[in-house]
Amino acid sequence: MQDLLGAEHYNTTFAHSLRYIPSDQITVYPNSFLGEGRNGKVYRAKRTRPDGVLATSLRGQTVEVALKELKATGMSMKFARELDLTYTSLGGSSVGCVAFFGISTITGPDAPSRSLRASTDQARKFVLVSECANLGNIRDFLCNELPKRTFQESWILILDMLSGIANGIHTLHKHGVIHRDLHLNNILVTETVFPDQPQGLSSEISAKVADIGEGQHVADPGTFNASVEARDFHAPEILSSRTWSLASDVFAFAVAACKILDKRQELCLERPPENVLKQAGSESKPVDDGSSVLPLKLSRIITSGLKKDPGERWAIRKYIDAIEDLDGDFSSEKDQGGMLRIEWVTLDWWTAYAEAYERTPVGQDDAQTWSAVSDAT
Repeated sequence: MQDLLGAEHYNTTFAHSLRYIPSDQITVYPNSFLGEGRNGKVYRAKRTRPDGVLATSLRGQTVEVALKELKATGMSMKFARELDLTYTSLGGSSVGCVAFFGISTITGPDAPSRSLRASTDQARKFVLVSECANLGNIRDFLCNELPKRTFQESWILILDMLSGIANGIHTLHKHGVIHRDLHLNNILVTETVFPDQPQGLSSEISAKVADIGEGQHVADPGTFNASVEARDFHAPEILSSRTWSLASDVFAFAVAACKILDKRQELCLERPPENVLKQAGSESKPVDDGSSVLPLKLSRIITSGLKKDPGERWAIRKYIDAIEDLDGDFSSEKDQGGMLRIEWVTLDWWTAYAEAYERTPVGQDDAQTWSAVSDAT
């Protein structure tokens, strides 16, 4: 591995577990292009593992993977930095994140159009090989899925998505990495199939954090200017000091939650039950359409994450616990009236967001502008 990467880019932590995947194990699908960002392109491919040596080994197993090819040819500083961050974060446990399998090589500018084969007479490019999120980004997934869900089912889905995102951030933080570029395009959804399980348990859908290329080690001194464009996810302290922290990832998580709630508000077709509207409102301020109604515990999660002072935001582990607690409420026994034992309130989450920046709250006149920003990020 040291010979492959070169002494300049080799990290001794790679020695025993960073996997090089031979290019003859990888074949890119026709029309495989998945997307492109400022730093590189992503392709869909399949990886065919060789037969194992032992009788119990998997033989010729084929799995879908995603290849991230950075725009710089060869082993650039940018690729080396992203490899280091990805390996540090996901080389072991990758709970809540798109799994990282290793690195491979491609050759020539047209390599994605054919089987990837290494060659010494062409410029060699390195690619990161990761799990392929088969349901796309979270925005597209919710646009397809929320209209099918009932009022209660939509909230269970939202909690599942938020749990996956929070767990992904926790995995990064546990390994000493700040994501710094969390937005809806970097949150992917995947369905894992368990063929031997009974119906109802045969698959699992989960949200996963992706693209750690703009990340930063917590222990790194100084600041790094991330080349990110989703500035509406930036915590207030970033705009003033250009410094990131674990708490700034928490703020970005809360913004992602607000945008996910926007999608639920837009796409969930079933009106909230009347007793939910009654509980969320008051005699002086009744709730009519239920667009801003949400569980009280989720309201606390969002308002905590949107605090202006980073020291007042919870650690990400506490958000996971709070989401699991609320998910348990949805799974608990119903009361005699048939409704779940959940407290409901109203929250204008974008007013809470605006207060963190001490600016005029987002109002009705800003709705179209904000919707355009939301769709972009």
